[in-house]
Amino acid sequence: MALTTLIRSKERHLPEGWAMRSLGSCLAEQPRYGIGASAVPDNPSLPRYIRITDISEQGKLTGALPVSVDEPNSSDYALEDQDMLLARTGASVGKSHLFRTRAGDRESVFAGYLIRIRCDHTLLLPTFLSAFLTSKEYWDWVRRVSVRTGQPGISASQYASLQVPVPPIPVQREISESIDAVDSLIDSLDSLIIKKRQILRGVLHQLMSGARRLPGWSQGWSEVEVGQLCSPRKNRIYPGIPSAAQFCVELEHIEGKTGQLIGATTAGAGLSMKTEFHSGDVLFGKLRAYLQKFWLADRSGACSTEIWALAPQSDLIDSRYLRQLVSTHRFIQAASTAYGTHMPRSEWNTVARLRFQIPTIPEQEAIAEILSGMDSDIAVLVLRRNKLTLVKQAMTQELLSGRTLLP
Repeated sequence: MALTTLIRSKERHLPEGWAMRSLGSCLAEQPRYGIGASAVPDNPSLPRYIRITDISEQGKLTGALPVSVDEPNSSDYALEDQDMLLARTGASVGKSHLFRTRAGDRESVFAGYLIRIRCDHTLLLPTFLSAFLTSKEYWDWVRRVSVRTGQPGISASQYASLQVPVPPIPVQREISESIDAVDSLIDSLDSLIIKKRQILRGVLHQLMSGARRLPGWSQGWSEVEVGQLCSPRKNRIYPGIPSAAQFCVELEHIEGKTGQLIGATTAGAGLSMKTEFHSGDVLFGKLRAYLQKFWLADRSGACSTEIWALAPQSDLIDSRYLRQLVSTHRFIQAASTAYGTHMPRSEWNTVARLRFQIPTIPEQEAIAEILSGMDSDIAVLVLRRNKLTLVKQAMTQELLSGRTLLP
C-alpha cells in the first residue's frame, strides 16, 4: 500500500471496531521469564542464548558474537517465530525484540532478564505489537511504571496490564505493512552507510599511510611527531562572566566515530570552566578516547576541558588533514593509552611523541579533499536516515492512535 495514501480522521477517539485492551488479554499464554543460566562460548550443537545485551536500542539483534546455553531444561525456554521479548530491568527496561526464525536456524533460548510474550494471533498480531512498542505512548508508560527504588524494572504482570489499542486484524496487518515498508527503507540506508564507512576506513588507511599515492604526487614524506603538528589550546573561559555566553561544545555533542557535531550549548549555561577554541581547530575527546569523538571546528567557541582543542601548526599540517589524522587507528590507539581507571583520560605527552609520515601541504590538501568528500556523502545519508526515522515515528503515532486511517 502506498505510504502517501493516508486519510485524516476528524475524531480523536478510537475508530469504530477498535478497542483498548490489556496486553495480557491478547496473549496465547501467560508472559514468561527467561532461564537463569550462565552463557557459554558459542557451540553450534547447543541452543543460541539471547540476552538483554544482545538487543539493540532499535529492537534488533546486535552484531555481537553469539553465545550458547548448556542447561538440561533449556528447551523449556525455546523461542518460536514471532515471539516478543521484553527487557524487564536496568537501563534497558522496555526494550523489545520481535524474534524471527528462518529454515535451518538452530534453537534459540532467552535469558532471565527478558520476558517472552506470545500473542494470540486472532486478537493481536506480533508485528502490530512490535510497532506499538516503539511508540511514544508506550515509552511514556515505561517511564511511569518502571520507577522504583534501586534499578528500574517492569514485571511480567505489569507488562500484562499494558493497555494496547487493538484494531481489527485486517487493519493491524495494513498498519504493520506500512510501517514495515518504512523500516525497510531505513534498514537499506543503514546498510549503505555501514558499507560506505567501511570503504572510507580502507581509503583513509591507504592515503594516510602513503600505501597509495594520488596521481601526480611523488614528493617524499617527512616523519614528524604529533606534538610538532599541533598542540592543545590552554586559554580558559570561566563561567558567570558576560564573555562566557558563547557557542559551546560538550562531549555529548560530538558523535562517536563520525566526526559529526550533533548539538551544542552556551559556555555560560554551566558552572564548569571551558577551553577556548578557534575555527579550524580539531576538537578531540580525551575522556574515553576509544569513543573516537572528534570534530573540525567551523567556528570559534568554547568546549569542555575533557576535550582537546588542537591548534594545527599551519606551516606543517592542513586542518582538514589533521582532522583525518586524529581518526586513524594509530592515533586513537595512542590516545587510548590513558591514566585513570574509572574515568580514563588521554595523556598529551604520550600522544605528542607519536610519529607520522606527513606529505607536503598541497598533497595533504588533495588527500583531505577526497576524504572530506566521502565524509560529506555519508553525512547526507545519515541525515536522510534520521529524517526518515522521524517520519516513521510520526507515522507510527498517528496510525496506532487511530487519528490517521489507511483507506
